[in-house]
Amino acid sequence: MQVIDYFYDFQKYYKKDASVYELLDCWSNYMNNKQEIKDKCISDYQNNGIDYKEIAYHKVFKLTHQNIDKMYVAYQNLLSIMSTLIEVIEKQVNINLDIDLMIYHGLGNGAGWAGKVNGRYGILFGVEKIAELNWHTLDKLEALVSHEVCHMIHYHLKPYEEIKKHYQSSLYDKGIWQLYVEGFAQYYQSKLLNKQVESRDKSWLENCFNQQDKLKKIYFRQLYDDKNGCNDFFGDWNQVLGISDAGYFLGERLIEGIAKRMTLQEVALLNGKELETIVIKFLESEK
Repeated sequence: MQVIDYFYDFQKYYKKDASVYELLDCWSNYMNNKQEIKDKCISDYQNNGIDYKEIAYHKVFKLTHQNIDKMYVAYQNLLSIMSTLIEVIEKQVNINLDIDLMIYHGLGNGAGWAGKVNGRYGILFGVEKIAELNWHTLDKLEALVSHEVCHMIHYHLKPYEEIKKHYQSSLYDKGIWQLYVEGFAQYYQSKLLNKQVESRDKSWLENCFNQQDKLKKIYFRQLYDDKNGCNDFFGDWNQVLGISDAGYFLGERLIEGIAKRMTLQEVALLNGKELETIVIKFLESEK
C-alpha cells in the first residue's frame, strides 16, 4: 500500500477570499493533471442526471471556507493513521494489498471511495466530504480508513469488476449486492483493528437497532421497486425512517450472522443464488 497526497496540491490553488464560482475554477485547475479522478467526480453526478456545477456552487464550495480548518485536521489525521495502519493491516491479514491510498479534495462525492483509478486499485479519501460529515477526528477517520481497506480486501478475494457488474445489472440485484458488499466492510472494519470502531455516532446505532425490524421490511419491499430500489438506504443525503446510511447497519447485521458459520474468505466469495437466498432470509427474519 502506498499513500498518494493530492491534497497538498489543492492547498496551492485554494484562495481564502474566492467566491464559489472562483473556487470551482481553482478546483478544475488543481485537477488538470488528475484527469481520471476529475472525470470520475463529475460523471458521478452526470450519470445520475445531476448538474455537478450546481452541486459545486450551492453545496461543496459553499462549505469550503467554513470547513477548511477541519479539512486540514482531517488531512493530517489521515496521514498519521495511514502511516501506522498499513503495518497493522499487513500483520492482521495475510494478503498483499497493492493499492493506492489517495487524499484529495473532490466534489462531495464521498468520504471514502474504493475502486479503480488509473488502472490500479485504490481508495479516494475526500477531505471536503470528511469535513462536512464531521468525521475529521482520529477515531472516526480510523473507522473510515479501515472500512475502505476492507472493501479492498473483498476486491482482492472477489474481483471488483465482478462486484461492479451486479450494481449495474438491475435495482433488485444492486440491492442484494450493495447490502452484502457494504455489510462486509462495515462488519470487518472493527475485526481488522481488533476494536469496535464506527464513524457515525451512538445515537445513529441505537436508532438503527430500535428500528431494525421495520428497516428490514422496508428494504425487502424496496428490492422490488423498479424506480429507486434500495438507494435510500445508502448515502448521507438519503433517509429511511429518519435514518441515513441505514443500509450499512443492516449489512453489518447480515454479515454478523453469516460470519458465525463462515470464514472471511468464504463470506467474501458468496455469489449468485446462495447469496440471494441468504439476504432474503435475513430480511424476512425478526430479531
